[in-house]
This record gives sequence, structure tokens and C-alpha cells, in this order.
Amino acid sequence: MNHRTINNPFVFIIFGASGDLARIKLFPSLYDLYEKNKFNTDFIIYGFARSKKSQEEFRKYFEESVCAKRKNVNSKRLKELSRQIFYFTGHYDNYDDYKKLFEKINSHKLPKHSKKVAYFSVPPQVFNPLILNLGKLKKENQENIQLIIEKPFGEDGNSAHDLFLHVSEYFDEDKEVYLLDHYLGKTGVQSILPLRYDNSILNLMLKGNVIKNIQITVKENFGIYQRAGYFDQVGIVKDMIQSHMLQIMALISMYIPVVYTPRNIQREKYNILSALRFPPDINNVILGQYASYRTEKDVPPSSLTATFVALRLFIDQVDWYAVPIYLRAGKKLDAKSSYITIEFKKLPFQKDPNAPTNKLILELYPNEKIHIRLIKKQSSESTVIYEDIVTSETLTCKGDAYSDEYGRLILEMLNEDKTNFLSFNEIIECWRLADYLDKFIEKHQVPIVIYHDNSQGPEQQHNLTKIDNNQWYEI
Repeated sequence: MNHRTINNPFVFIIFGASGDLARIKLFPSLYDLYEKNKFNTDFIIYGFARSKKSQEEFRKYFEESVCAKRKNVNSKRLKELSRQIFYFTGHYDNYDDYKKLFEKINSHKLPKHSKKVAYFSVPPQVFNPLILNLGKLKKENQENIQLIIEKPFGEDGNSAHDLFLHVSEYFDEDKEVYLLDHYLGKTGVQSILPLRYDNSILNLMLKGNVIKNIQITVKENFGIYQRAGYFDQVGIVKDMIQSHMLQIMALISMYIPVVYTPRNIQREKYNILSALRFPPDINNVILGQYASYRTEKDVPPSSLTATFVALRLFIDQVDWYAVPIYLRAGKKLDAKSSYITIEFKKLPFQKDPNAPTNKLILELYPNEKIHIRLIKKQSSESTVIYEDIVTSETLTCKGDAYSDEYGRLILEMLNEDKTNFLSFNEIIECWRLADYLDKFIEKHQVPIVIYHDNSQGPEQQHNLTKIDNNQWYEI
């Protein structure tokens, strides 16, 4: 994991600084990094939004946001950080406002080479004017501007490709653009590649010829909160599968590059994502909706938006031929948990159908542990009993707790480390699968099964794994 400090001066500009993402995630994460002495340099933080606020009002808003999300706040350190925070009221489509903003920023007399980081904490429809105006400013004033753009990256493959073209017109993707999926900042997810890279035994185990199936489960025990305006438009496939879960799947199944660089990692993930295949059969997708969904605020009473999905996929590569990949995600289920289950084949001479299989489980939440399930056979005169031998160890180390996923990714970005960021190639391949699924579901009118709140989800999900004589693993 990356525990470095920041030694080069920077300006961190939050576009959309009056919104929920900034208030709930970005402000507390910036405080975490400052409180843990990660900013060993000159820096300032600017908020940009349409809301009219004075400097002092915004600083108070920042401090209150931190105190609402963090316990045992160091008030002295918070006040120190607050003095480094400034605010600018402007419009996203007004180029003059950007020029005035940068005039104010440059009046702070930071070193000339200081980079300006623009964090897009705004809805996707605001991306284009932001890119255009920052791009013009970069070109005209020779500003050192880098972008952090957070998902959703478009609403389908075509719009994602348009976003890529628009960004590429002004910015170099390799050096100046950071495409952020916050799931890749979670400590459990960030542990996958280092574990594989440092432990040859894991890579010997992660071979398609010895694996029976791979399962990735992400359960949430809550509903959509107040996100109906967004979620009811996109549904669970675009919200969870299209980026978060496909990224986890790629990290587990990709080749480990000999040279461990961000570009090589992105290339290997792309190779997996571009080989993904959904067999066009209605039995390979299960959709569900929790019973109280249509009573949620702002959800239409006849909504057909899925809040649960289970998929059966394959990777069209020789190493993974005929190994089913099961993805399962849902809201308002019986628990909040995320885990990867890798089930191994039995040896040809192991004929007892009652004998369990070996499993490798990477628990990403809540415990962030790795479990290896071995089998111990005990025989008596009349019966054979199989017992699990479970070994487990934490996936993460104590030093990982300096912040949440946003803090970790911000720190990595400021250190120009793109290991846990996406490439447009990956994003477009994820959309290829999501778009195909979307059209398939609409064409074949895949039914949406209503399931009880806080249950395990639709019973029909078990039919999907039975196709291959498998079953879901419940942690």
C-alpha cells in the first residue's frame, strides 16, 4: 500500500464544492490526510460552485462537514487546514469565471511549477464545460492542470467514447487524467494485486484448469437512501456491475505483469475485460427488486428498475475456457458484505459426491480477510464426516487506516501513481458488456422478481449456478 507523503506543492480545486460528494467524502478525506501529516509541502484547497458563500461561510461549512463524519477531530489541526481553504463562486460554462479563479489561485505565490488538480465533484452533464474551459485555460496560460474524473463515465459506450475524445482534445490521458472508481480505493480491493504479486502460491492456484468457478458477491443491507433520481435511471447493472465488480473480476483473473507499472496493470485488466462474454440465454441473468423499492421517495410506483442482479459470464481466453464467472449484487439484502469465492475442482480420483471442495475466499468487507478452506476426512464404521479446516488472515496492514478510499486515491493521485485508477480502454470495454446486457434484457423482457426486504434476494439466483452444478457460497 502507498503510505507516502506529498512533497511537491499543489492546488486542489473541488468543482462542485457545495454538493454531497464534497461534503460527505472529499472534505473528511482531505482532513484525514492533513491530520496524518501527509501534506509535507505548500498547498491550498479551493472550492468552486454556483452557490454564493463567503470565505468564512465556506470554511465553517468545511469544518462542520468534517466534524459530522469523523470522530475525535483534532480541532487545532482542523483550524490549521481551514486556513488553507478558499472559495470561489462561479458558473461552469463561463470561461471568464475560470480565468478569475486562476488569477486568485496564482496570487497565493505558490512555486511556479505547482500543479493544479481539478476534482470533478459534479454531475456528468457538467463534465464537458469543465473540460472545455480548463483545457482552454491550460493552453492559453500554460497551466499545469490535472483532472480527477469520477464515475459514472457516460451513460453508455457511445457517451463514454465521446467523453474520451473530448478529454483527449485538451489533456494527455497518461499524464494528466485520473479516472476514479472509488471501489479501487478500498483496502480489501487494493490488497488483491499485491497479494498476487508477492505470493507465487496464489498465482499457481489462480489457473483456469484447476478452478471450478469464481463468484463475486456484493451485498448491501440498505436501500437507495435519497438517490432515487440517479438510481432509478441506471439500475443495479450500471451502478455496480459496469465498473466496480468488473474491475474486481479483472484484478482476480488478469495476468500479473513482470514489470509492475500502472500502464502494464491497466493493459492486463483491459485484456480480460475485452474477452468477457455473456452467453445470450435468459437463464444467465436474474433480476430482482426489493419489495419496498416502489415506496421509496421519488421512485415511480410502476418502476421496473432492478435492485438485484446475478450474472453468469465467461472469459474467452484459453486459460479461462469454460470456467463460469458468477457476479451477484443487490440492495436491501440480509447483510452488508463483499467477497470473492474461488472454488477449486476435485481431482479425478475423488469420487465421493458428498466431499466438499476446496475454496479460497477473499473477504473484502466487513472483515477484509483471506480464508483458505481445506477438508479433513474423519471415518467411522458407519459414516464419513468431512470437516472444514479454515485458515484466515487479515488482508490489510495497520498503516492502511490513515483514511478512507477517497483519501487513499487522492494521496496516490497527488503522488502521480495511477495503479488504482482506470483507463478509457477499460471503461469502454466495461460499457460494451453493460450495453449488450441492457439490450438483451430489454429484447427478451427478462422478468424482475420481487424479493423480501433484508432477505438473501430472489430464490431464482440459485437456478443460475445450478446450470453448472454449482451453488452460491454464503460467507
